[in-house]
Amino acid sequence: MATENDNRSSPEFVLEIERLIDAPVKNVWRCWTEGKLLEQWFCPKPWYVTDARVDLRPGGEFAATMNGPNGEKFNNNGVYLEIEPQKRLVSTDAFLRGWIPGERAFMVAESLFEETANRKTRFTFRALHWNEEALEEHCQMGFHEGWGKVVDQLEESAKSLRDSPNLTPPIPKVRTCLWFDDQALQAAEFYCSILPDSRIDRVERYTEDQKFAEPGKVMAVEFTLSGIPYQALNGGPHFKLNEAVSISVKTADQAETDRLWDTLIADGGNESQCGWLKDRFGLSWQIVPTPALELLNGPSAAKVWPALMQMKKIVVSDLESAAR
Repeated sequence: MATENDNRSSPEFVLEIERLIDAPVKNVWRCWTEGKLLEQWFCPKPWYVTDARVDLRPGGEFAATMNGPNGEKFNNNGVYLEIEPQKRLVSTDAFLRGWIPGERAFMVAESLFEETANRKTRFTFRALHWNEEALEEHCQMGFHEGWGKVVDQLEESAKSLRDSPNLTPPIPKVRTCLWFDDQALQAAEFYCSILPDSRIDRVERYTEDQKFAEPGKVMAVEFTLSGIPYQALNGGPHFKLNEAVSISVKTADQAETDRLWDTLIADGGNESQCGWLKDRFGLSWQIVPTPALELLNGPSAAKVWPALMQMKKIVVSDLESAAR
């Protein structure tokens, strides 16, 4: 049964709905973060959703078109502000993709996910408004009734993932295993937060029967990074990551290159040469802008390659200058 709180007297102008959903957090999280699943439940029937897009990273786009039974269309667009995988999502319509200011700042949406002891999900949705006028407008739109129906539909979708084994991600036949001392989950959550089409698929923990570590400690994490399967293993201090294995990311432009580069070297990462770096966990990355690849394979490649060899982060404009 939903618990609904109308905090009109609060200076934050918050509307909130809380529900205990009969499905595990990983399924509820997938329904929020995979576009095709989002389309199944995100607006109350007979309305329906098309063209859902989820770029799951801070500043990444959230977009969905809501369609009414009489041909109505409403575009719900915004960006993500904060992401804690399987715990918390924060988004706003105050900005559009690329941090372009939206036509109107209506609210900040916060979704909280907490798994209970019986593998259900305590789900909380909070709508934080800029002022009393926006809060009253949301109430008149039917916040509690509408979100009550939507969460019912969310529960149906999340339960179907549990009940239908075909919809639960299988362990892939081939995947890259990354060895960590004891930070596999932290690393996987960090990587999933910075690249689109990424998610934690499953977390394996030690049991009473496995004597290698205390029960409940994370043993391995299966995760998908931009559609590619990986495994992160807590194997202890016996082996260290090195440059012999790296993840190569082909970025669209300089802006995406700068974002990934700065994020990956933060908090203890290190720059290397020619687009290579190490993140704070010791994993090596190659961050390569698509325009740079075109220049390196173009008619002026002989001029471009020496310029590349002098770089740490690849700067496309400097390669373009070298090509002239």
